[in-house]
Amino acid sequence: MVTEDMRAIEMLLRAPPKLPEWYGEFNSWDTWCDAVEQLLGKDIDGDEERDGTSLDSAYESWRANFSPAEYAAGKRPA
Repeated sequence: MVTEDMRAIEMLLRAPPKLPEWYGEFNSWDTWCDAVEQLLGKDIDGDEERDGTSLDSAYESWRANFSPAEYAAGKRPA
């Protein structure tokens, strides 16, 4: 019996999601963080409310396929 999950997996295998343009350049977590820190001119390991950046929010943004520039500009996942 084919389930909805199996259908979804089959669809992803047929047409994998398109990765963002910047992904090839910043696909590793470390490279992405380095790019953000270079844009901001500071370490991103801080308190989100006080400093505007944190490793937690940075990781969530990286996992959500935000570019380093989007994170540095203050964009965060919903």
